[in-house]
Amino acid sequence: MMEEQIRVRAGIENEAELKRRKARCEKREKEQEQKGGEKIAHLHHAAHRLTQRTVKFIRWLKNHLDLERDWDAAMAKLVSIYRHS
Repeated sequence: MMEEQIRVRAGIENEAELKRRKARCEKREKEQEQKGGEKIAHLHHAAHRLTQRTVKFIRWLKNHLDLERDWDAAMAKLVSIYRHS
């Protein structure tokens, strides 16, 4: 929920991870089509998005909670972390 709030309110997303995830999904769909199987359900992709958090985000969150940074400083650090992805 926090990651979604950060995305909505501050506009901060891990663009590199989103691109990698999209590429993995497309690759999986192509492999499925080549095997002659059915398409992978959109719900399956949505479930992955809801349950998978990146290690970078989890580490940032732990650090933020441990160091008791103010919110603006924590957001600046997260942007820096995502830029170096």
